[in-house]
Amino acid sequence: MKKISFTTAAIAIAAVILYFGNAHNSAFAHSPDIGPVLATEMIDEEEGEIYNQPRGVYAPVAAGGIPSAHSLHPGADVRLLETQANLRALTARASLLSEDAPDPGVAGVSAKVTPGILELPWVADGLTDHERFAYNLLAELDEFSPEAAARIVAMPFLQSFGTADTEAIYVLTAFAEEDIDTLFAVLDNPNLADNGGIEDDEAKIVAVLIGPWILNPELIDVLLDPDQIRLEERIIQTSYSDSILFTIVRTQSGGASTMGLFEHAVEYAEIMMGKGLRTDYVAVLVMDGFPPGIGGFHTYANITIPTEMDVDDRTMSRLAAVGPAVIAHEVAHYYWFNDIDLWVDEGAADFMALIIEHYRVGGYGDPDGIPCPYYENIFHLELAQPEAGSYGQICDYWLGERIYLDLFNTLRYEQFYDGFRAFHSLIQADYGVTVEETESGAPAIDRMLAAFHATARNPVETALIDAVLARRYGTVLFTDRSPVNPVIPAVNGQVLRTDLIRVTRGQIVESHNGFFSIPASRISGRYLMALTIAHAAPLAADVELDFAVVEYYEDGFVLDRTVETVGFSAGRPGTIAVLAGIGFIPDFRWPTGLYWAYAYHGGQKVGEIFFEVAP
Repeated sequence: MKKISFTTAAIAIAAVILYFGNAHNSAFAHSPDIGPVLATEMIDEEEGEIYNQPRGVYAPVAAGGIPSAHSLHPGADVRLLETQANLRALTARASLLSEDAPDPGVAGVSAKVTPGILELPWVADGLTDHERFAYNLLAELDEFSPEAAARIVAMPFLQSFGTADTEAIYVLTAFAEEDIDTLFAVLDNPNLADNGGIEDDEAKIVAVLIGPWILNPELIDVLLDPDQIRLEERIIQTSYSDSILFTIVRTQSGGASTMGLFEHAVEYAEIMMGKGLRTDYVAVLVMDGFPPGIGGFHTYANITIPTEMDVDDRTMSRLAAVGPAVIAHEVAHYYWFNDIDLWVDEGAADFMALIIEHYRVGGYGDPDGIPCPYYENIFHLELAQPEAGSYGQICDYWLGERIYLDLFNTLRYEQFYDGFRAFHSLIQADYGVTVEETESGAPAIDRMLAAFHATARNPVETALIDAVLARRYGTVLFTDRSPVNPVIPAVNGQVLRTDLIRVTRGQIVESHNGFFSIPASRISGRYLMALTIAHAAPLAADVELDFAVVEYYEDGFVLDRTVETVGFSAGRPGTIAVLAGIGFIPDFRWPTGLYWAYAYHGGQKVGEIFFEVAP
């Protein structure tokens, strides 16, 4: 395919949340519970402090509000966002159960479950990959409620492994973890309890119950009543999937075009990703009861959209107008539904929706959201960790979309998609694993760098990739991102800790470790980097070693390079190596922003300090 040329105004991309009102009421409404640090406040020296300070003071958005079809905002239902995070974690656990435990025929699943699970015919004869995930969900459910698990595995829908079974198990497991009373209420519902429990067709309805449980619990009984629901079903074939069953569940008549929008979104999502969906079943629930601002969501088991989007006349309302983009965004989450970084998933879903909608209606290819007014770049956003539903979390969508779109507009068409797909594969390899739990501890941006660097044919293309990612993620990419190796063989020792200290009249009056924030108004001079070094055994003779210090500002440029000679005395168990001053002369105000300082010995990074100078 040729690289697309956008020709007409693009319909804005939709995501989980829609926002139509004023962005905020004052210039200080950047994020919940955030204000300027007063000069008289004590400096918080708690190690590992989470950075949550927006970039400076920004003027409020014009009275017309944020010019976007969607965004997160404090009026959104935070329970939905928190539940989605829990569902991502559930998905992660089900995909990462012990690989060492015995299993019923396929490595990678635990056998410590209710015997009835192991006796299911499709479990006993060995598990396919798709069956393994369903089995792992049952094992999770069994941990939460063995009683419920014993009832469920005896039900008709699980006697053979069929369409919608995984999705139904997923919902039942989520209920077992989050709301056991709702789980038993569903199992005891007379429309499900007859004929031995949930049957194959009823599993399709169970698969869509998370949305009502979050937003409109009274709708659960309505959906379980076959006389009150309408099903529209279609089996489609795509370039990458032999057969996908689509089921739209409604309580009233809907738009004749809705099914076609889903079919279009799946077809082009598969083309973009170069592979089929992870499922052969797409369940959609159309429901009332969405709080203001919520425009659709994906729960792994199904997609839920509001009734206002399930229409044929797209001029009826703004919700109707953005419905196709919401559908495309949520379909993209069949690929991007991880538990690592929200900007990765939501940015990719926004970007894919933009392209999917282009192939349907054309468009300029402009990004959906305005430039993030709260954080300069994705790195700054990651430090902030804005709360679910806060204004700051809008930027996971806006900054995330821009990093993909910038790469798309900069790189060769085939090169971009090779990198995009490779990045997805690397993310999937760590599916559900936090940064701290990965072998490398590498953040998502490092995997993105690796994926796109592999597509470069020459240094110029590599430089283009670096420039885009530095611009969108933050020029921290140009600092030394290699891990610290604290070992110092010359003195048979290692660096135990690295601190930033301030000394007055020979006394340490201020000390910081880990990431920390210092108000600019509190800085009265240069700081010192101090390495606490211990020896495995006292030295037999005095030793002098050279240590280099390199300082960076957040713009990616080096502030200073110095070399200090440190003396190590014989007979002592260690020393504190006080290295070059960090920062600026006393009469020069430090620029606000992020700073890095690295200490090297023999070309090896042995210590680092990372801090912020706040307004």
